[in-house]
Amino acid sequence: AKLMPQIAGECMGLAQATNLLSHPQQARRKAAWFAIRAAWEAEQETVAAILNAINGWRLELARQRGGQRRLDALDLSCHQSQISRQTLDTLLRVTRERRSLGRRALKAKALALGLRDYGPWDLHAPAPVSEPKPIGFEQAIVLIAEIFAEFDPEMGAFVLMMAERGWIDAAPSQHRRTGAYSTEYVNPAEPRVFITYEGTVDNLTTLAHELGHAWHSWLLRDLPLEQRDYPMTLAETASLFAETLVRDALFERSQAVSERRIIASMDADSAAALLVDVPARFDFELSLVAARREGYVGASQLRSLMKSAMEQWYGDSLSRHDDLFWASKGHFSISEVGFYNYPYLFGYLFALSLYAQKVREGSGFAETYRALLTDTGRMSAEDLIAKHLGADIREPDFWHESLNYVEEAIVRFERLI
Repeated sequence: AKLMPQIAGECMGLAQATNLLSHPQQARRKAAWFAIRAAWEAEQETVAAILNAINGWRLELARQRGGQRRLDALDLSCHQSQISRQTLDTLLRVTRERRSLGRRALKAKALALGLRDYGPWDLHAPAPVSEPKPIGFEQAIVLIAEIFAEFDPEMGAFVLMMAERGWIDAAPSQHRRTGAYSTEYVNPAEPRVFITYEGTVDNLTTLAHELGHAWHSWLLRDLPLEQRDYPMTLAETASLFAETLVRDALFERSQAVSERRIIASMDADSAAALLVDVPARFDFELSLVAARREGYVGASQLRSLMKSAMEQWYGDSLSRHDDLFWASKGHFSISEVGFYNYPYLFGYLFALSLYAQKVREGSGFAETYRALLTDTGRMSAEDLIAKHLGADIREPDFWHESLNYVEEAIVRFERLI
């Protein structure tokens, strides 16, 4: 919270500076990116100490718990995520095979923006059309509620209830943290959503994402406490499904090509983030855990590991790689859970599979979707998906089907530009 980037002489909070990364002017985005980077660079050794402490503690805990058997960090993560190691290996292998889709999305975005110097400061750039006038918070709530209600009336009513009860904290201020999240109280079982909302289309879809999390929690509120604790893999499914509902509805409602380009650009951004950025984070964390097992990992080594992972996944789709990403991304510093990355990839592709099922079944799928979410705290992902969808996520065909949907979205974006 003490980090206050200075941009063009103006001192501002991290959340506000981060919002500038989606500014339509590249010069403004670039200034924000370098200001944020400078703020974190001054604290890189502090963050390195945090990462070493967390990962050193995890390794020692695993050693003591393992006894004669060496516990692998990924095995522990899979146990927490309620998936098998075979499922994770299959998911990552298929993603690596088709990582060109993420790079293709980035190159299409660069082409759309007319940029040859497409850098990390451009990853959240808006579509190369005039951004529509800001969408007020109340307007956003009504819009999301309408779209959710088309799928499930109770899901739409839930959004209105969240807003009416003041369970969404969205007002911008100088001292807010970056990002958005959903959380919940145990007793009474009530969800809350946090977001710095400033009226962009990206803010709108992020709000829908977090409300998807909140809906998931709300469905489980009457279950025993131990059955309300679902893994991150399945948590991200609910949020990304909700986000996809809103994005597709916005695309279908749009009459102007410029509006459709904005939505299609967001689809491309998602493909790049989930098929390139997230796997790069995963590979970096694998390297970090291995290096920490040998001793303390300093900031310079962390920067080298980050750059290597970025190069492997982004390739030549970026003009520069953010070797300080490990400092600015709070996910690496969460003490409760390691590998806070691949569950987003799992959730993204699984949500697309669910969405495809919704398209096939129509309105009747809402009941299946509710039943699936209700079981997320008491079944493994493999058993859950076999029960409700009759599919085997340990096999590559399941993931390829979702990636085919991603490819269609990228083709749609390429045609529009």
